[in-house]
Amino acid sequence: MDDLDLLDWRERVARLYLSDLDLAGFRAARDELFRTHPSSPVPPADRPGFTGLRWYPPDPSAVVEAPLRPATGELRIDTGGRGLTVLPGDRVRLDANYLYNPSCAYDDRWACPLAPPENRVDVPLRAGERAYH
Repeated sequence: MDDLDLLDWRERVARLYLSDLDLAGFRAARDELFRTHPSSPVPPADRPGFTGLRWYPPDPSAVVEAPLRPATGELRIDTGGRGLTVLPGDRVRLDANYLYNPSCAYDDRWACPLAPPENRVDVPLRAGERAYH
């Protein structure tokens, strides 16, 4: 994996997550990036037959709005991208339709920091991107 290609991959992924694309546009752009970019986490041997990521159908019930109250002081959140949106009035919207697999789910060449057990959800979520394998 070339360092400049990897840097470009990371920048394109960041721009995608910060874009104003709707869910269908986001998914199509993610599929295209995974299909064509030299640093795609899809293994090179799998790319010729790669037709896109496997997604659950969009599900309006996978969108939840909830109050968010800071423990102390002012509420300041940088969500860093898709799925979690800070709304006016100290509320957040979590859209599980944007859930995705980390790059290490596609190829062992990638290393991913995974969430600790206390940050994991113990219920099945049938929204967003399906398992690659």
